[in-house]
Amino acid sequence: HGIEQMGYWKKFHKSVRRFVHYLLSHFETTRSPDKEGESEPYIEEPTAGIIETALLYEKICLWSYLAVFGNLLYTLCILPFSAAYTLVQLFATSRVITSRGKWQLVLFFIYSISALIFLAFYPYYMYHWIRGQTTLKIYVMYNFLEIGDVLLRKIGHCNIEAICTAIYKQDIFKIFQSTFQCLIYAQIHTLVLFTQMLTLFVALNSSTNNLLILLLSANVTEIKISLFKKVDAGMLFKFICNDIVERIQLVIYFIIMLNEQHNGLIMLAQKLVIMVVTEITVDWLKYNMFVRMYPVFYQYYIQFYNGMFVEVVKLKLKYKLMHNVPENTVFRIPYAFPRCTESPNLSMYANTLEHFFMLSKNLNFLTIPHVTLISRFIISFVLDMEANWLTWVLIVSSAIMLYCLIDLGFYAYALQRSCFPNVPTQPWPSLKSIKYVLKLENIK
Repeated sequence: HGIEQMGYWKKFHKSVRRFVHYLLSHFETTRSPDKEGESEPYIEEPTAGIIETALLYEKICLWSYLAVFGNLLYTLCILPFSAAYTLVQLFATSRVITSRGKWQLVLFFIYSISALIFLAFYPYYMYHWIRGQTTLKIYVMYNFLEIGDVLLRKIGHCNIEAICTAIYKQDIFKIFQSTFQCLIYAQIHTLVLFTQMLTLFVALNSSTNNLLILLLSANVTEIKISLFKKVDAGMLFKFICNDIVERIQLVIYFIIMLNEQHNGLIMLAQKLVIMVVTEITVDWLKYNMFVRMYPVFYQYYIQFYNGMFVEVVKLKLKYKLMHNVPENTVFRIPYAFPRCTESPNLSMYANTLEHFFMLSKNLNFLTIPHVTLISRFIISFVLDMEANWLTWVLIVSSAIMLYCLIDLGFYAYALQRSCFPNVPTQPWPSLKSIKYVLKLENIK
């Protein structure tokens, strides 16, 4: 009887061991086959520290913010002058308009019409209607609008690609058709963003409990969607882009809220700080947990960070630097964003879209609805503010100079990280890379 019990115990122990090995096999990420049917034993990679991972993620976010901010400055301050210059070329001279000139005209037309249509929208009725709803309805509405924003981004990408393809193929009918579709899309997406901002504004102006419920529900849902499922490099890139866009949207909402709020600014600022700290904490927790579960993901963070700069260099070189830089230029960083960079449409995008616009598009940030929303409040602010023309000339000139500095610094740092193997990878542009950019752009 004792021998039989020992035999059962050995079988049970063997079964438990097999089950444990089966569970551990799901966490193996660095197996490399040696022979057919065989593989090397799993060796766990050293993981980065919590602070190191958080700082790397914030570096990705910082340069993404600069790219999106440069794109917004270009659209609001430089695009009107570029479109006017293209119109002068069209009617006063006999020059052929380039693909980028056509894109600038179409884009400026879409922004102008969308902002004028949305200017007629009166927000206070919707604000008081949302304010009269219960906390549960506000929570459901906010999550529903967040899902709608994600779905409309995909539609926006299709519209932009349709316009670029029509311009590249010089199909006039398709250009008008795609422009009309993009106008309808811009109104719907801007209305969704506007309603989401009003919902957040109501939660911030109501009791603190409503804000805490909204924050907890949104963050718990975000952690559940991201952590408790199998994640690969493509999904990780989507998570990073969605979180970056979410932060940028919150910054835009906060600026508009602080401009529209006339009483209780200190209380509103305190709630905004609570919300920002909560978002940053949840992001740090999430991306550190990714590294703990999959140690190779830390290398993916580095590749995404480097790929952002390779993206800018490739787009700029493809458009106007091919006559100065040899075509066989070897990039020190072979990795790029897993979106349109390596597609056969790179020539079409590079000849049509501005590089910051393309980089924002690859980050899943749609410029058209956000610029429409910002333009609506800028026009209202200009109409309410009594300032002479000299003040506005100084403001626009300062914005253009700021865009030029961002463009110069971003491009110099991108060249430094992707083309100069002898320059140390410091976290700011070196003097050598800045001089090289100025020489390439023929700036004395």
